Amino acid sequence: MTASVVGTETVETGQSGLFVVVVGPRGAGTGSVCATLAELLRLRGQTVQAVTDPSNMGWGRLPYAEKSRLHSRAVALHLAAGRYANLANEVVPALERGAWVVSNGYIQSSLVLEQFAGLSVAETWSYNRHVRQPDLSVYLRRGAEAIALQRVGATRLSRPEAIQAAERELRLYGEACEFLEARGWPQEVVRWRGQTAEQLAERIVARLEAFDRCQGDN
Repeated sequence: MTASVVGTETVETGQSGLFVVVVGPRGAGTGSVCATLAELLRLRGQTVQAVTDPSNMGWGRLPYAEKSRLHSRAVALHLAAGRYANLANEVVPALERGAWVVSNGYIQSSLVLEQFAGLSVAETWSYNRHVRQPDLSVYLRRGAEAIALQRVGATRLSRPEAIQAAERELRLYGEACEFLEARGWPQEVVRWRGQTAEQLAERIVARLEAFDRCQGDN
């Protein structure tokens, strides 16, 4: 039996799948790596549920016009509520069916991006501290210049500004990793240095399969 935690409620469940999240700065390639990872796992015979955080449905949706009018604390609370709803409605049911859940993004993005809005890590954590701990959090680490190249065309930032923003996000993701490591979260940093998304996904699959074997031996 395993225990699933959603909010403050703990529910005993049967055989559970694996929950892996892939996180990193905007432009780090989390979307392509998650899609490739899910496909590789399916080819190995796993049932896979792919999700995004924040979710594109229900609580996860917050129109930009509304977001721009809300206080940063209200936005943070909305995102936390969406995260709990996504866990309860999508993630935990899939895990209870024995599926492996691959999430593009998770609490790490809130710990980082809400600092840009003036909230502390401690405050953001207080809103999210009851979320389910993933079996593995994967941090994609890419060079600031490579990330900046992905952003320049999609934003109004100049190249130097985009590099500076990427460097700050990389630093904050590193701090988020240390913060969660101190709380016992299993984590791994995967550096993107000339590899393809498939090569990175293969590395993550190997790590997950090793974890799954260890779980089966216990």
